[in-house]
Amino acid sequence: LRLESNCIKRVSFEVTGKCNLRCFYCCRGYLNTPEKVSNELSTKEIIGVIQQARAMGCGGFLFTGGEAFVKKDFDKILKHCAGCFVEVYSNGTLIGEPKNIVLIKKFISRLTVTIDGTSSHNFYRKGSDYIQIIDNIKKLKKSVSDVKIKINTLVNDKSVKELLKLYNLLKDLNVDEWHIDFPQLRGRLAEF
Repeated sequence: LRLESNCIKRVSFEVTGKCNLRCFYCCRGYLNTPEKVSNELSTKEIIGVIQQARAMGCGGFLFTGGEAFVKKDFDKILKHCAGCFVEVYSNGTLIGEPKNIVLIKKFISRLTVTIDGTSSHNFYRKGSDYIQIIDNIKKLKKSVSDVKIKINTLVNDKSVKELLKLYNLLKDLNVDEWHIDFPQLRGRLAEF
C-alpha cells in the first residue's frame, strides 16, 4: 500500500502465482506450484482488502500474477473495483477470450501485455506465440475502444535484433505505450 496525505492511492495485488505459460526467465515461476497456489489469498480476502482500501479513498488497483486471468473468481474481484482505475498485467494469451473481453470492457482501464520480440518471444515464452498475442490485441481493440494498451518488452540477446520489427507491429496496432526493460536475474533466469 502506498500512502500519500493519509490516503491510499493504489493497491497492487499479485492475485496468483498460477500461470498458463512456463517462460524461460520468469522471476515468479517458483510460485506456480499447487502448494504455493493453495496458500494464496482467497477471493474473499482479496475483496476484503479492496473494500478496506476503497473506504480509505483508494482509487486504483493493479493485478498481476502469474497470469491474473487464470485466477479463479477474477471476475468477482474486478467487480469490487468498478469505478476505479484498474490495470492488469497479462501475458496476452487469454485476453481474446470472449469472457475476458467482457471483463476488460467493463472494469479495466489499462491492460499491460508482454511481447518480448517476434520469434524470440516464442523461444523465451514457452507456450506463447507473438502472432497470437497480436491477434488477441486486434480482437480486443475491435470490441473495446477505451482501454489503454501498454506493451512490456524484456530485451535479451535475441529480441534486441527484433526491436524495429516489433516497433512496426506495435505502431500498426496503435498501442498507447511501449515499455522496454531488461530481465531481472531472479527465478528461472538466474538458474539458466
